[in-house]
Amino acid sequence: MNVCFVFGTRPESIKLFPVALEFISRGHTVTVIDTSQQPGAVDSFFLKYVSEISIFRLPAPNIGKFLSSQFQTQIVFLEKYLGEHNFDFCVVHGDTNSTFLGAMAGFYAQTQVIHVEAGLRSHNVYSPFPEEMNRLLVSKLAAYHAAPTAQCFKALVSEGISLDNIVVTGNTVIDAISSIKNLGYVGREVDESLTNVLVMCHRRENRESALGVLCDEINNYLGTRTMFHVMLHPNPLVSDIFSSRLKDNANVIFVEPLEYDEFILLVDNADGVITDSGGLQEEVTYIKKPTIIFRNETERPEVLEVPYVELCESFPHAAVEQLAQLINHNYRVTHSDYEPFGNGSASTKIVDFLENIS
Repeated sequence: MNVCFVFGTRPESIKLFPVALEFISRGHTVTVIDTSQQPGAVDSFFLKYVSEISIFRLPAPNIGKFLSSQFQTQIVFLEKYLGEHNFDFCVVHGDTNSTFLGAMAGFYAQTQVIHVEAGLRSHNVYSPFPEEMNRLLVSKLAAYHAAPTAQCFKALVSEGISLDNIVVTGNTVIDAISSIKNLGYVGREVDESLTNVLVMCHRRENRESALGVLCDEINNYLGTRTMFHVMLHPNPLVSDIFSSRLKDNANVIFVEPLEYDEFILLVDNADGVITDSGGLQEEVTYIKKPTIIFRNETERPEVLEVPYVELCESFPHAAVEQLAQLINHNYRVTHSDYEPFGNGSASTKIVDFLENIS
């Protein structure tokens, strides 16, 4: 098979490198089309693990005030490239603007699109925004759908998608973590005498007020035995909120974007997590880490079936206090064997599915 991947963000790079490796291991040809939605993400988080591919970089996107700017600068180039190369399949992942861009261009070029991590639904088109609408639209454009869980499968079927065009795989992020652990890696040092909390929040809908509320609560812990490791997002609109409000707090360590293996070890070494990130919700269920989802809803309801992950009950208030209670009930972690996103075989199932089609 001759397969292309269209993506351009850190989460896509992490979740797709195991799939690309599986294609390559079976002798298939892989081309990566980099949208540069997050510049440098493909090089840092995908090409670190994958070689033996061709790479085509779209013109730099105009990531500005308007969400549609990326489409304006890239969709014509992508449609033309796909039309000229006759790929058997175009792989897109998740819910980013790059996902929607790839699916739309693939549809226009009449290249069969497979949507990896299909079927996630919050049932609120404005949360997360614009990701929920991106998912819905991609499901209409894609020919095939790799659903990470049974609930995602049910969502797709309820929307009229044929059973024959869906495969339940587990989530490829578990494949990624498994691969990295097998390689061996060295983590970031933390002071184990303290309670270490990883904070990773960036959602667009939380920027206006919710992140400010979280910062105020973190500032209330100044001088305590709790250390907050606050991830700074590549988008300055997010990182500036944290850096400006928490700059004088000695109980805060700002963490610049990390290599994925370093990040996984930081999660592993933390006592608990506060996040609005969809991907991190999945990762903590595999690493088994007490976590507060800094939102009042999630498109990954499976995470709430594990006893150590909870939605922020008084969102956006009291997230740190709620996490402290979870950490104090650590038995919930040690007595849970439930793995809602699979065991690391998602990539194998995806490629098996496509080989059977072709």
